[in-house]
Amino acid sequence: MKIDIKGHSGCDIDIIEEDGKLYVKKSTKDLKYLNRLELQAEKQKNDICLTSSLENPCIYSLVKTDNECYMIMDYIYAKNFIDYFEHASPSDINHFIDEFIKYINSELEQCKIEDVNKEIFINKFNSIVKNCEKNELTKNNNRVKIILNECNKVFQKMPNILKMPIGICHGDLTFSNILFTSNKFYFIDYLDSFIETPIQDIVKLRQDTKYFWSTMMYNKKYDIVRLNMIFKYIDNKIVNYFNNKEEYYTLYDRLQLMNILRILPYVKEEKVRDFVLSILESLPKY
Repeated sequence: MKIDIKGHSGCDIDIIEEDGKLYVKKSTKDLKYLNRLELQAEKQKNDICLTSSLENPCIYSLVKTDNECYMIMDYIYAKNFIDYFEHASPSDINHFIDEFIKYINSELEQCKIEDVNKEIFINKFNSIVKNCEKNELTKNNNRVKIILNECNKVFQKMPNILKMPIGICHGDLTFSNILFTSNKFYFIDYLDSFIETPIQDIVKLRQDTKYFWSTMMYNKKYDIVRLNMIFKYIDNKIVNYFNNKEEYYTLYDRLQLMNILRILPYVKEEKVRDFVLSILESLPKY
């Protein structure tokens, strides 16, 4: 049985059954993605920051050849974020927030503060610009050009060296990559990041709690007012907690700017392009 997922990973997801038990097979034959999937699987297997309420699906096998890479892992009987929050109690929501904060703090404890050259940001930005020139929806768009020009100034004006916690992060910790059960949360689809820092995980979750990104991949009806209230509550709790940490308030804006920019070259619909541009236009430029 094969299921379709939205995204740009180049992976297939199959549900397979063996001895009455279900497993997930995540695979790719995209030669450009073989190494990335292997690295992501290793990242998932080696996440040492999980708590008693935060887990990830157990990976039973990881196979990589010259033409294919795949991993076999547990199938988790769980809800997506919208179905979960539709019925979550205040204590359920606070439990998620507490576990997320514990996870980030554990990641930070495993990191070292290192000097990061701004050229890493500039090089990443230049690759985004180059890829935008290949996308029909972005390459000749004046709004895109204005945004890219403004963002270029932001990265050029950065200090030459930034102090950053480097070492561990999930890499793509949006709500679409979290499975929800009654008392546990499962992280899936780990991703290698251009900078491996826990601040990136805050950036990714706030991509949803602040900007509602993952809701764009959900086509069924849901209580928008309720979800907006919950997301705003979670977002405020996260910001209020991490605003006391220097590594957050000195790095967040730049990392979020880069994070949203990275979506732009891969948009396939005008409404998604315009949504991404509206977020970029709202982000601080300094």
